[in-house]
Amino acid sequence: MFRIELERWEYVMAAVLIIGLVLIGAVRSGQMTGFIISDPRPLQVEVYIDYGGNSILYQTDISSQESALNALFKVATVDYATEGEEGARVTAINNVRGEWSYLVNGESPGVPPSHYFPLDGDVIIFRKS
Repeated sequence: MFRIELERWEYVMAAVLIIGLVLIGAVRSGQMTGFIISDPRPLQVEVYIDYGGNSILYQTDISSQESALNALFKVATVDYATEGEEGARVTAINNVRGEWSYLVNGESPGVPPSHYFPLDGDVIIFRKS
């Protein structure tokens, strides 16, 4: 019979290796995405709401995991419609209904506000069309 005798430290190293491989597999399969560490610092953004000539400026803090839509939620009452994978479309801000568009730093980001994640210092303008 073949017998391998291992020292105690070899058992510990083998256990650490096995645990590491299991964790790597879980992270790669998406089962542990909540454990990914992100920057906890808040980001400060400016949110302008333009009702058609009358603009109101708000400054708010958001996390790096919050979208432009989340920033709007922090400063106003918002109604929106979800459009599947296309994201959310703002339908009313502070009970003012209509078509709402938004810009970030003066440019269209090309994605709905629910899919745009601002950077520190971004200026977000929601404008009633």
